[in-house]
Amino acid sequence: MTSKRIFLGLLTIFLLLLAVGVASAATLSLTTLSSPSSVANTDGSLQLTLNVSYAGNSSDSNNVTVSLASSDLVNASSVVFSSSSLVVNKGESSTLTATVNFPSSVRSSVRGTINASSGLLSDIETFNIPVTFRALLCSNGPVGNNLSITDIDISNSGDKDDEWKFLDEITIDVDVENIGKTDMDNVIVELALLDSSGNNVVGDMDFLNADEEDFELGDLNDGDEETATFEFVVPADIDAEDLTVVVRAYSDEIDESLVCAEEKGDSVSIEKESDEGKFIAFDNIVLSPSEATCGDSVSLNVDAVNIGDEDQDQVRVNLVNRELNINEFFEIKTDLDQGDKKRVTFNFNVPSNVADKTYRLALSSEYDYRNGVYREGSEDDYLVDLRVFGCALAPGTPGKTASITATLDSDAKAGEELLVLANLRNVGNSTASFIIGASGYNSWATLDSISDRTFTLAPGESKDVTFKFTVDKDVSGDQTFTIESISNGKTESREVSVAIESASGRSLSSLFKNNALIWVIGIVNLVLIILIIVVAVRLSRK
Repeated sequence: MTSKRIFLGLLTIFLLLLAVGVASAATLSLTTLSSPSSVANTDGSLQLTLNVSYAGNSSDSNNVTVSLASSDLVNASSVVFSSSSLVVNKGESSTLTATVNFPSSVRSSVRGTINASSGLLSDIETFNIPVTFRALLCSNGPVGNNLSITDIDISNSGDKDDEWKFLDEITIDVDVENIGKTDMDNVIVELALLDSSGNNVVGDMDFLNADEEDFELGDLNDGDEETATFEFVVPADIDAEDLTVVVRAYSDEIDESLVCAEEKGDSVSIEKESDEGKFIAFDNIVLSPSEATCGDSVSLNVDAVNIGDEDQDQVRVNLVNRELNINEFFEIKTDLDQGDKKRVTFNFNVPSNVADKTYRLALSSEYDYRNGVYREGSEDDYLVDLRVFGCALAPGTPGKTASITATLDSDAKAGEELLVLANLRNVGNSTASFIIGASGYNSWATLDSISDRTFTLAPGESKDVTFKFTVDKDVSGDQTFTIESISNGKTESREVSVAIESASGRSLSSLFKNNALIWVIGIVNLVLIILIIVVAVRLSRK
């Protein structure tokens, strides 16, 4: 009897516990608030919005701590919860997100189970989601079986291929293969750089290759593979952030909805320079002329760029070459904040009697200016090569060596390119070498290039030489410069006058010079009209 009572007591307790468990199980629920998106993010993931509610009975605690876990994943690699554990009050609910991650190769549905539990309280939510990839570059997603992007290789002139810094030079090689049986004409390879919001910022890069972000690969026959090479410099004014490299290939002759391949490359980060010795960099260097002889006036223009992670109140830029007696500096006294740049100009003359060779001009910087002192400086000099030639000449010989003539070979307008065509003739009686230069233009123009600086002419032989200038924007009226020829230690020169049209209109002198014949005809006509009037008056008096 006693055993029977004990058994009945235990059975009663078990049934009561079971009843409590059943009742309690119904007090916790897990549901999906909104229909999950069937479109995959570019990082290979989907997001679910979940609702955890706790109804609770009168005998239940006022709140429960709910833990979440996932299981039974099919085609998914993991599920990450915005909160893996949360407290839910009785009669209330809480929302959270579950990010379902999967390999980029997945093209079918993603399935799994999410379990919310708290002791005896538990509920389960299952998900079954067909996956459709969001179009990155191909408007309809990857389609067709002809083009395949087989490799995306990223290389950086800086320290790390996946960590870019301002002014780093980046090269991205993209291998594209025609794996189909149909020849593909006019294949285009397009590069994109997507930020964390999915925006394409590739247009902010300073490209070095002619095609920029759209590379014309040309015809690609079946079985052929070609490489598109993109080259660009990371600008200092771009926002520092993570980027994803994406590439597509398509034919300009076939509708993109039929044939378009796309692939994601590696993710990269853009970071500001943290090394104090590298805060100031130099970019967009122009040496004019790029080759010089003794006595030439040379200008060096350079952008000083703050690529560091600290603002600078004042920066000093130095240019030094002891062999050429160059020891110049320029102080930037306005703020040079992170990503800012300032154009700096140095002018100097090549000394007489220096050796013919290539000289290395050293650019450096000083910064972290406090209390009148620069506390930091660049670790390494930036070297600019200047070739000097024609200084070690043979002894001079008497007599004229060359005749020089010049004509205008373009429009002469402020702010634009100016071309002057010079002809040099050897008027001596022996073959001679000539060095050509120019002077006297610094106040109104920059000399970009001289087509030929050195050449050899036989007696009576001549050669055309083109001088290319960029005229300053605020110049107008008559301007002059001098063409110089050095041969056998003797210098011949010819002054050239150019009438510059202002940026807003033509100057009076330019109108006269360029339309001299019209002026002459006008004056002649005016004289004829006056003579006719005089004759007519005399005849009327008779």
